[in-house]
Amino acid sequence: MFFERGVIATCFAVLVAVAASAVHTTPAVGPIIPRNDHNNFHYFAVQLDTSRDGSVPSAEILEDRAHQLGSSLGYHFVGRVGELVDYYLFATPKESGGLERWSTEEAEHEHVRHVKRFADEPAVAWVERQIPKRRLFRRAALPSAGQPKAERGRPLRLDDVRKELDIQDPGFSSQWHLVNTVIIGNDLNVTGVWRQGITGKNVTVCFVDDGLDYDSPDLKDNFYAEGSYDFNDHVKLPKPKLIEDRHGTRCAGEVAAVRNDVCGVGVAYDAKVSGVRILSGDLTEADEAASINYDFQNNQIYSCSWGPADNGRAMEAPPKIVTDAVYNGITKGRGGLGSIYVFASGNGGALSDNCNFDGYTNSIYTITVGAVDRENGHPIYSEACSAVMIVMYSSSGVHKDAIYTTDWPGQCTQTHGGTSAAAPLASGLYALVLQIRPDLTWRDIQHLTVQTAVPIDLDDSDWTQTAGGFLYNHKYGFGKLDGYALVEAAKNFTKVRPQTHFVTGVQTVYKEVPQDSVKLDSTLTITSDDLKSVNMSRLEHITVTVNMEHEHRGDIEVWLTSPNKVASQLAAYRPYDGDIYGLQNWTFMTVKHWNENPVGDWTISVFDKINPDKKGTFNYWWMTFYGETAPPPPAAAPSEVASLAPAPSTSAVPEAPPSQSWSAGAEAAATSAPPSDASLSTASQASASSTSSPSIPPPVGISGSGSKSAGYAFAFGAVLLGAAGAGAYYFRRSKEDRTSAEQNYEFKMLNDNEIDAAFEEDQESQMRLVGGREGSSSRDVIFDRFVLSNVDEDEDEDEAD
Repeated sequence: MFFERGVIATCFAVLVAVAASAVHTTPAVGPIIPRNDHNNFHYFAVQLDTSRDGSVPSAEILEDRAHQLGSSLGYHFVGRVGELVDYYLFATPKESGGLERWSTEEAEHEHVRHVKRFADEPAVAWVERQIPKRRLFRRAALPSAGQPKAERGRPLRLDDVRKELDIQDPGFSSQWHLVNTVIIGNDLNVTGVWRQGITGKNVTVCFVDDGLDYDSPDLKDNFYAEGSYDFNDHVKLPKPKLIEDRHGTRCAGEVAAVRNDVCGVGVAYDAKVSGVRILSGDLTEADEAASINYDFQNNQIYSCSWGPADNGRAMEAPPKIVTDAVYNGITKGRGGLGSIYVFASGNGGALSDNCNFDGYTNSIYTITVGAVDRENGHPIYSEACSAVMIVMYSSSGVHKDAIYTTDWPGQCTQTHGGTSAAAPLASGLYALVLQIRPDLTWRDIQHLTVQTAVPIDLDDSDWTQTAGGFLYNHKYGFGKLDGYALVEAAKNFTKVRPQTHFVTGVQTVYKEVPQDSVKLDSTLTITSDDLKSVNMSRLEHITVTVNMEHEHRGDIEVWLTSPNKVASQLAAYRPYDGDIYGLQNWTFMTVKHWNENPVGDWTISVFDKINPDKKGTFNYWWMTFYGETAPPPPAAAPSEVASLAPAPSTSAVPEAPPSQSWSAGAEAAATSAPPSDASLSTASQASASSTSSPSIPPPVGISGSGSKSAGYAFAFGAVLLGAAGAGAYYFRRSKEDRTSAEQNYEFKMLNDNEIDAAFEEDQESQMRLVGGREGSSSRDVIFDRFVLSNVDEDEDEDEAD
């Protein structure tokens, strides 16, 4: 009896302990807070600090921590931000008659108070108030009264294609981009792919846009509802509602219009399409981040025909949370093979806009697509830059020789154009590739694109023979994408090895930019030892980060010249860009040097040819080289193996220098030394201060902060400005502690001794590193990082469909 009582007592104690544990770890279920009730709630996106965990905890553990954080601070837990396992959304009710009746200054102080409460928590790495804004615009052709259609001539092989492939769609004869019967060869060259039964089966293209007419008879059979969502209205299906909500439907029709008796056919007419609606109203950054990861195991390709305003004066990068989402997509999407992000280059060409001032199109993680017209010419609207990888067919001018496709509601159109129409055609061709090679990574797709692109309009003076063995043009990239060549090459394509990258030291200049045609040069040297230190064998992308003050930013031209005398135009003259703050650690990107040997002297040249009354100073710059790792060394002979020490390493990748892990399942990532007082030398050679990564680096491949993009301010600059105040405390604590590659910044933090030494040595010159706005206090700049108030953005550049 005593034994039984002892057992019962023991069991009871265990049950009590388990129950107590459950009470401690299981968050109480609170009221369900909607994600978009901004009339009644303030919302805050929070990134949890996982740097002390060694490896990234499971999603369940992180969600439990988020619940506990909200409970301890008195905020409502709303939920995770999309597929970002360490980002969570919290809410607090707006006080009735409270903030809305306060002055702007009082309201901002209240917002600061909320942010600081989160920032002071050791579990928090980053926090930002979520304010719905309109900052992304469609990239359809500009509106016009219309122009007469070109004479299409007599069909030349159209009937044969119709008969062989049983295409009954009445609009097929108007789809010159599929079969050009007037100028033979000026099309996608895709019919030979269709004849092989390669039509996009088992591939889904997600259109992040303004909705999708999934009831259209031309789309409903190919609609993938599970991969669709409306982030504007927070409902499940992305039904178009506004009169201008036809853009996404048109783009989707280009890819997957069903082969039936309605309108025309899509490039991959057996592919599935999903819709994620974000362009039909204001959007928070957290919702944007969730949108580009939505169902990213099944949505393989994200077609994005939008971006910041194409007005010739905007310079904007994705916010930090969106940057992390893009990186999350290329590391975890498609089972770790990486989501394919396709972006339109932009329609600001007529306003001298340049896609290197757009942080979405100049990312190494996206494929930037410009437009080419029916005659293989350059449409005036299509933006050029060194980040353009390819071009695809679209309208010649406004509504002239445009793309025939599906329209909303339940209609067809022959006026779809702009780079908005070009990007989906590339997405459709990639769907054909993934049908036969679903194992290809995001970088494999980029390599295939570069290798199979067909140069066009060879009389254009900008074509350059690169040292990597390609022709390149800032307007056309490597050329137009040829469907048949792309798919045939994909069949036997050898997958590329993991990615590595090398970050140079900071190269200081601090010289006034000369006027007229006189250039200001600065040179750094890359050695073979630099490449060996990161195990790099083949160059892919290059990014160049520039800090420059200027009274009229658009006057600046920036060129990068390689050791092989191949020159990339990083920044072109933009007459409408009158920003007075210059380039504040803005990152440009170029693909022009793909496959080039980077060893030797790299020279950046800055020009200011236009306005002698507007002056500028070139402060400093650095480069990042991204490329493929070298193959593993040959296996040792049996006799040699026998002579080695016991249990030799058999790693498939040569041992890299020490690096830090990004996340569970991802390979090691790299960081570089900060631009401290030691590295800010005037030496002509850049110091090699990078480490190697056998895989993908942390998300530094998306452009950094511009004058209107406070959300991506450099960490070291924030610390230098924030030597006093609560904001400085937060930045110093969170960034010094977060030494893993999970951080979003290229550079680790300076410690207190380094900061003090830097101030004592040259306080004035060090403060110039920040690139902050004149008249801003350190507190202002630091809390701008959290977007506590609406940044003065250009809100008047609505773009018609």
